[in-house]
Amino acid sequence: AAQAQDDAITNYSSNNLSVKDDLFVKQSSRRYDIVMSLAASAAYLLLTVPLLLREVHSFVSTSGMSIQKQGHPSKNIGGRQRYGLALQSGLDTTTNSVTSSTSAEGGGFAYSIQPLSGESEDVWKYLSIAAHETDMRVVKSNPDLKRYAQDFADDGIGFVALQDDGDTVKSLGAAWVRFWSDENRGYGFVRNDVPELAIGVDLTGKGIGSKLLEALIDELSLRKIPALSLSCLDDNPALRLYKRLRFQPVAGTEVFNPIGGKSFSMILWLPQVRQATEDDLPLIMNFIQKKATFDRDIGSFQGTTSVTEESLKESLFGKIAHARVLLAEIDGKAIGFALHYFRFSSFAGRPNLWLDDLYVDAESRSCGAGKKLLEELQSIGRQQNCTHLGWTADAENHKGLAFYHRLGARITETNDRSHILRLDLNE
Repeated sequence: AAQAQDDAITNYSSNNLSVKDDLFVKQSSRRYDIVMSLAASAAYLLLTVPLLLREVHSFVSTSGMSIQKQGHPSKNIGGRQRYGLALQSGLDTTTNSVTSSTSAEGGGFAYSIQPLSGESEDVWKYLSIAAHETDMRVVKSNPDLKRYAQDFADDGIGFVALQDDGDTVKSLGAAWVRFWSDENRGYGFVRNDVPELAIGVDLTGKGIGSKLLEALIDELSLRKIPALSLSCLDDNPALRLYKRLRFQPVAGTEVFNPIGGKSFSMILWLPQVRQATEDDLPLIMNFIQKKATFDRDIGSFQGTTSVTEESLKESLFGKIAHARVLLAEIDGKAIGFALHYFRFSSFAGRPNLWLDDLYVDAESRSCGAGKKLLEELQSIGRQQNCTHLGWTADAENHKGLAFYHRLGARITETNDRSHILRLDLNE
């Protein structure tokens, strides 16, 4: 329109129009400019409004959260109405480093995972996102919703994803847990000592939800909390992530949601590690036999075992303990062990810790038990001023070697078909 105006003025001026005619042309051109701008704006709205509505519908459909409106309860559980709330909104199944750059609409951004403050408004913000409620006042006035954020500082544990561009700090998502009781049950309540997850993110597909959840699980494990629960809709795309993390449906919690689908509770059992006692001798014997079978299967051991409970009792729990054992458990059931002992280096003038056996039951692998055992060994080594933690691994144990590499171990020596690995401590 601007170019047309300039061309019109130039053409009329070249024909020696009067000043009056020239002004008339300029005014007409301005009117033409305004009309064209209005037409362009209308066309833009016609094109973008349907796309915007589609994006809003897509977010609501994929976030995995549903709340039944007042007056249409789905089921009465524990003396209160259950609305099929699934607070784990907007989780994605991708992963990326919390400190590395990731692309967002063509631009890179970095974010970090930080503890969620009890005074932070982020709890209310992401509770509103999880509930698909744009007005935070509605969330704060709903008794069933507000308790997920109210008094968070009392017992809440959580993390927030923060983006810091140097001038401003922006939150991208938050994940937290709340503890319930038989008298005050949340939608995903399982039992008193198992907290329920709530999570919401602004951006999906960036790995933010995954990293928040990983940080929360690590923190709960450190606090010796046995499990984590959540409430979920059966058509929630995040189910794939939960299953990958080994969340399991809880029997007897499935209910129909009047607005469509079903909701149910899920639980993730967190591995716990403890020192073995003399009463655990049968368990230790069983794990040693399982480890021998595993080594035979990959070809690293061809002989037979001669260990007995009596020899173990004397060696592990006699006057001089020649070795110690850590046990990994899920809800009180032993699923793995680590047999270890101290060595000493005269050149270093310090001890080091040697891991002789590490084993986790096949059906319980990928739940973090092996990682927890190694982390506990590192903690023991640091407390005793050890230089490093060392062990051997068969060269054919490819999954094990990949796991050790992810934890930061390095191969220091190779003998025939076995590797000697090392994790440095107290450098």
